[in-house]
Amino acid sequence: MTARTVGHTVHAELLKLATLPSVRLVVVATWVVTPLLDLVYARTATTASAVDVGLAPLGYSELGFVLLGALVAASEHDGQIRTSLTCVPNRVGLQLAKSLTLAALCLVVASVTAVLSLATARTARPDGPFAPFGPGATAIAHLVLTAVLAAAVATVLRAAVPALTLLLGYYVVAAPLIRGRLDLLPDTVDGRQALVVPACWALIAVATATAVFHRRDA
Repeated sequence: MTARTVGHTVHAELLKLATLPSVRLVVVATWVVTPLLDLVYARTATTASAVDVGLAPLGYSELGFVLLGALVAASEHDGQIRTSLTCVPNRVGLQLAKSLTLAALCLVVASVTAVLSLATARTARPDGPFAPFGPGATAIAHLVLTAVLAAAVATVLRAAVPALTLLLGYYVVAAPLIRGRLDLLPDTVDGRQALVVPACWALIAVATATAVFHRRDA
């Protein structure tokens, strides 16, 4: 695929995503719920800084990005994938363009989510130092990588329900139990591995999804 073809494919995919009601619902719900969690956390965590208050709800907002990635990928396999392949026969190029499109969309959604969260936290906790840019950028990248990983899993499984069952089972049940015992988990958020480990998981997932999509029937 040429750069121009990739550009046209990404543009078409963005237009397609804009028409999905499930995408709009998840995005709006994430933007509404995150600031509310900020207010709750600000009242309960009385010693936390404004930045900590703003970042804490993003761990729950992560579930919204799991939903977003899985629903976007699974929506293709309701019969629409054949139309997409008719327009773009290059399966590898199409899958990579889809991942790029999702990442671009989630970058915007995650940026707005982080700004809303940190702004609400600063309003609730106006005193003390406030340096959100580094931690905020890391949180945004982590949310984007989470959505890309979820989309890759849904692409392999070709359905939202089993993908969400697996992903939410990990993020809600398994991860809290094993976090701290293992340092190489997809939701690693602390230390120097805060982005390296999730990025590796996302790359492996995208590569696997691309290979599977390339080999199997639509």
